Amino acid sequence: MDWDSRFVLGWSMGRKMDAGLCLQALEMALKSGRRPRIFNTDQGSQYSSEDWQSAIRAEGIQISMDGKGRWADNIVMERFWRTYKHEFFLQRAPRSLEEAMEMTAEWLGYYNKERPHPALGYRSPEMYRETAESPMAANFWRDFFAPAQLAKLRAAPSLRSGRSARFFRKGVDIIGPP
Repeated sequence: MDWDSRFVLGWSMGRKMDAGLCLQALEMALKSGRRPRIFNTDQGSQYSSEDWQSAIRAEGIQISMDGKGRWADNIVMERFWRTYKHEFFLQRAPRSLEEAMEMTAEWLGYYNKERPHPALGYRSPEMYRETAESPMAANFWRDFFAPAQLAKLRAAPSLRSGRSARFFRKGVDIIGPP
């Protein structure tokens, strides 16, 4: 996914998640003509494999991996997966891998070309790509990472250790005004 436009550039499905599956999606994405400077992933074994890392390096792309347990490092993709599950997968419940692949291809066409995104001024990713003035919207980091709020979340040990009630009783503002 191009984080700026939210356009899904490549995808793949299979019965098991391994580096080969990810390499298929990478190949599809690179065929789109877009070449990222940095490719961000989680720390899954498929992304830490030599096959994946050598393929990324061979393309001259810098590797970036999320920190362990740091869902916010890849929040754009986490939000996409929520959308995929709730707007598509849980509603259609495909009966086979083949059916899931066919239905996903159809849904991604809708997602890229028609589905309005609030972060893109209620334009589809395709419409945004056609009208974007800069390669990265000025509100991108504010909208998806909210640096001040994210810094508070990362600094709050209570959210990692289940002791948030103690902080709230002390009146510590962890994620925003009460």
